[in-house]
Amino acid sequence: MAPRGEPAPVHALHPLRARYNPLLPRVTGTTSWRSEHPNTIVPVHSHVEEQFTFVLDGEFEFECDGETRLLRRGSVVHIPAGIPHSFLVPQGKHLTYVLLKIPSR
Repeated sequence: MAPRGEPAPVHALHPLRARYNPLLPRVTGTTSWRSEHPNTIVPVHSHVEEQFTFVLDGEFEFECDGETRLLRRGSVVHIPAGIPHSFLVPQGKHLTYVLLKIPSR
C-alpha cells in the first residue's frame, strides 16, 4: 500500500469491461490501468477503436499526426480510430495511466 497522498504502484494490466457515456448508453468498451518504465517505446500503430489516455502520474512524449507533445499528470488524449500514433517514456521518468478504448462511432 502506498503512503497517504501518494499514488499506489501499478504493476500489471487490469482490463475491465464497462459501460460508458450516458449519451450512448449501450456503448461498451475496455479500460486498463497501466504502468510503463523509463525508456519504454511504443512504435507507431493504430486501433480500430477510439482511444482515450488519462495520465495519472509521470510523463511521456506522445506523437500523433507528425506532432510531438510532452504530456504530464492530468493530461487527457483522445485518439480517433485509425490514426497512427506512438509514445516514448523519457529516461529517468515513469508513466502511470488509464487507457480507455471504445468502438468507433
